[in-house]
Amino acid sequence: MKGKHCTEWLLYTILGVVALILLVKVAFIDGGLDIGLGGQVSQLGDTPSIGKLLFTAYLLPFEIASVLLLVAIIGAVILAKQNLKPSQ
Repeated sequence: MKGKHCTEWLLYTILGVVALILLVKVAFIDGGLDIGLGGQVSQLGDTPSIGKLLFTAYLLPFEIASVLLLVAIIGAVILAKQNLKPSQ
């Protein structure tokens, strides 16, 4: 059973590294995400202007927070599943 756990851990680690590389490629190499909002938004605080800020100026912190939350959710599910298994 330990070999299976190591294999799963390795698979998830590789998937995480690939996702991180793709994120860096999109954020820095390709010049960010173009969400197609032309012109200036006159009001601050409306949904399109917040979205534009999240996907331009604050893309990296937004994605870091997203990945951190995703890792926390996956970790919580793994810990919960371990507690459900009967003791041997």
